[in-house]
Amino acid sequence: MMGFDIFLGIVAISVLIAGIFLLSISKGNTVKKLIGIILTIVGAIFSFAFIFALFRLGFGAG
Repeated sequence: MMGFDIFLGIVAISVLIAGIFLLSISKGNTVKKLIGIILTIVGAIFSFAFIFALFRLGFGAG
């Protein structure tokens, strides 16, 4: 189960990076900008959830 959590965290951070990259290359393209914003928000939420889960796991075990 822990391996799957780490995989989800890596996917979330990748989505966040993809969203930021899309935002940076979309010069005036509204569709790309909208997709980039959505990817960035979703990636950020899941990244924070992943980091919080890691902290909870680490401090809960000790």
